[in-house]
Amino acid sequence: MNMRKNLAVAMIVKNEELNLPKCVESFRKHGLNPDFYLTDTGSTDSTFEVAKNLGCSIVQSKQIPIKRFHEARNESLSNVIGDYKWLMTIDADEELDENLAEEIKNFIENPDSYDNYDAAWIHNTGFKDVCYNSKLQIIKQELFMNGTVKYKYNLHEEFDRDNLDKSRIKDLYGYLWHYSLQERDNSLENKIRKQEWYISIARNFVNEEPENWYPYYILACQMSYYLRILLKYPEYLNKIDENELSQEIKENFENAFVLAFKTNPEKVEYRFLIRCIVCYKSFLESTKDWRMFFNSYKEYQDYWLSLIFRTFQEFPIHPIQIIYLAEIYLNRNNPNDTRKALYWLEILDKLERPRYEDLIGMTDRLVNEVPLEMLMMSSWNAGKKKESLMYYMRLQEVNPENYLVKENRSWFETYKFMLN
Repeated sequence: MNMRKNLAVAMIVKNEELNLPKCVESFRKHGLNPDFYLTDTGSTDSTFEVAKNLGCSIVQSKQIPIKRFHEARNESLSNVIGDYKWLMTIDADEELDENLAEEIKNFIENPDSYDNYDAAWIHNTGFKDVCYNSKLQIIKQELFMNGTVKYKYNLHEEFDRDNLDKSRIKDLYGYLWHYSLQERDNSLENKIRKQEWYISIARNFVNEEPENWYPYYILACQMSYYLRILLKYPEYLNKIDENELSQEIKENFENAFVLAFKTNPEKVEYRFLIRCIVCYKSFLESTKDWRMFFNSYKEYQDYWLSLIFRTFQEFPIHPIQIIYLAEIYLNRNNPNDTRKALYWLEILDKLERPRYEDLIGMTDRLVNEVPLEMLMMSSWNAGKKKESLMYYMRLQEVNPENYLVKENRSWFETYKFMLN
């Protein structure tokens, strides 16, 4: 009688001769011994030989070069041969640390996991201090084989969760080393070529699904990142018309929101809509100057107020939306708007913390400290000194080294002494 093996790991690889050994060994040295199935998408180095020496199965992809990442990812899972309980995806330039390996090992070796869960989503808690949702995912092999779960999205692919019961998805947390281009050609030219390739895939994605909000979001974010690189190195700006590209980025962000608002909210992945808001604001304030698109700062602020309140009508309230609202109201420097900021910040203070994956792209400081900073300062400006002191004390507990805690420590400690 054949016993089902616990785990198979599927990867899409290209020119990974340097990274692949580290990835595979990060499983083995921490007590995980899955079978590895690699699908090569056009390597010109010794990836095939390295894979075979490591005991991995490797085959040539039917899609060279990659035009749709979700198809390549599904192909790699289809290339798994044998009967397994769980399938896992990872990239060759990623490496598990001991704690993450232990989390995965405990999950797949626990007999109750198979009965109680259909999948596990692995959240990388080690991307500096940023909440980062990894593509590492574990799924029952039978659910992939029968078509219940497949990868979707041409670029920045994700498992389609529509047919999964969320209560049967296990959240796992740990540190994932991501080497990206560090071990390969990390030249600026290569980075620019890679972004241009991603943009071409995203453009095709938009053309194939013109009524879907998500491709516009992906294209806008990819183009924004590309522009940010070129602005950092002006000698490359002659590759583009900066104003034309900037206008196209803004139009793609706006198309994303228009289509998202027309879509059944249950079909819009919340974390990506929030990420779209964050990327759009970063584009208008960091990559470009809002003055390019708006006649006055008030017009710009009103635009954002309208956009955020529109999202409130369809989707759950998210911390970053309230932080943006409060920033706008506090920047207006009048008592009425300060009260509005306080109103929303007090709502934020009572909000249940979103799922980790819905905090994607937010720093720990933005989640845990900034709301308390804003509450402390706006309460003070509104004449609510006792409330301001309370928020100061809570902020001090979160981070005694917070710059506002240090700047205001003497005054608040004196005020606290006077109250006692």
